[in-house]
Amino acid sequence: MISPLTGSAFASPANIALIANATDSDGWISAVDFYANGSKIGTGSRSGSNQFNFTWSNPAEGSYSLTAIAIDDTGESATSAPISVAVSAPPSVSITAPADGSQYEAPASVGISATANDSDGSIARVDFYSNGGLLGSGTFSGGQYNYSWANVTAGNYTLTAKAIDNSGVVTTSSGVSITVKSAALFVVGSTTLTASDAAVKARLEALNNIVTVKDAASATTADANGKALVVISSTVSPASVGTKYRTVTVPVMTWESGLFTNMGMTGSLNKDFGTKTNQTQLTITNSSHPLAAGSGNVSVVSSSKTFDWGKPNANAISVATILNDATKTTIFGYEAGAVMPGLTAPARRLGFFMFDDTAASLNANGIALLDAAIKWTRGGGSISATLAVSSGSSSVDLTAEGLNDWTHWGLTTASSFDHKGGITPLISNYTVIGTAGVLRLTDNPTMFSWGDGTPTVATVNTSTGVFVNSAVGNGFQITIPADTNLRTLKLYLGLWYAQGKLDASLSDDSAAAYVDTGLSSNAGTKNGVYTITFKAASTGQTLKISYTILTNYFAPYGNITLESATLR
Repeated sequence: MISPLTGSAFASPANIALIANATDSDGWISAVDFYANGSKIGTGSRSGSNQFNFTWSNPAEGSYSLTAIAIDDTGESATSAPISVAVSAPPSVSITAPADGSQYEAPASVGISATANDSDGSIARVDFYSNGGLLGSGTFSGGQYNYSWANVTAGNYTLTAKAIDNSGVVTTSSGVSITVKSAALFVVGSTTLTASDAAVKARLEALNNIVTVKDAASATTADANGKALVVISSTVSPASVGTKYRTVTVPVMTWESGLFTNMGMTGSLNKDFGTKTNQTQLTITNSSHPLAAGSGNVSVVSSSKTFDWGKPNANAISVATILNDATKTTIFGYEAGAVMPGLTAPARRLGFFMFDDTAASLNANGIALLDAAIKWTRGGGSISATLAVSSGSSSVDLTAEGLNDWTHWGLTTASSFDHKGGITPLISNYTVIGTAGVLRLTDNPTMFSWGDGTPTVATVNTSTGVFVNSAVGNGFQITIPADTNLRTLKLYLGLWYAQGKLDASLSDDSAAAYVDTGLSSNAGTKNGVYTITFKAASTGQTLKISYTILTNYFAPYGNITLESATLR
């Protein structure tokens, strides 16, 4: 029997899928009967050449030893090894804290509590989840299960609890929604806000920021402490701001071009920054970047306004220019660590096109650019990874490791794509990079097993995968949804007489991309597993991973392999 797995537990009333593989070396299998505790419960229906399936409907609560008996064409029979399963009443679970709709300031500490009970046994543990991602297991105290979720970044979260009873049956609670907001400093000419400064404050708040407003004259460098973002309006006098925020290790965004040189973002000559009157459009020059929020010549205001511009150096991310003047950049940014004209950026820095009265006249395109600028400057995402390299054999239980999802490629053909069943898939199938055809691997030193898959329900120790060879740059790409929850992806890869290159990036660019070329062999096969921990700065984002041939040591035969991935 290959399904269910031994030790599986089912909540009553249950429908249990029983699957067995049966073959006969000198004839054929005429029937496969299924038994529970020695009593026949049904006969399997044939699926393909050697698989037999049976659905056991509504068994009584209790523990069972399941077996399958195969009968061949001569009446000879063989009995499978027993599989132990349990059927029991499901536990109950309910989150008692925090209250639905609670709000916090990032980095937040959120205490989560839940009560759980089981009518026919005991509670083994309670696990807590955020937006479907596992946070951890609760500690029992004071009649409830408690978990402390630390350093929570800005975002909207739905919390759930899963109670697991002593039989392994699981119940999930109703969701509780909370919001975590970032702290932002908004430096303006006057705390009696103009219509444009009020419009900016409203956008900051709409993007989950708790905004502290300071007038430039009284604002200090220390006001940036503990903030996730500093925003400086052009309603300030550059002299009143000076270099207060030049070296702060907090992201800074400004549309006062007179501050670009003070912040070290451009040169100090008049030709390095300025304003342009009577403008309604920008030219987007880097439409693929998250700062762009559009492409081509884009109308951004409802009436003609003055735009600010600067001339950043080649280390900047330049996204837009003044219409018909590519020398004047209206949206540009520096990553932390980038060498700017005046200093190395201590954190992200962004120059924006608005002037004193622009924000109140932004149209939908302009608001989209403002929102993109705020999100990018604030950042808040992260990507980190480690590579474990192996030249020997190993085995992986994808069902046990892939709590949220898993995938395997190449089980029976180069296009085979097996993944965790009963869920909405999170890890995508691959798309091919380059021109090489995809081939099937059958002698992978890492072997994979699973028991909860689709379309193949269960497999034990398959050594399959897929590979591409030939030209440098050929490879694979996969995607995984990303939000403000920290998730961990394990990616099982390999190569033969080649060097691979792994690139991982977030769609909102809220963290610097991760690039690694450490998996390499010029003397045969080598396998590796990348453990990638990631989160985005906002919901609805994507982690994109590409794995390509960087060096082919035995062209055109050297190759890179894609095998499996797990997500938790």
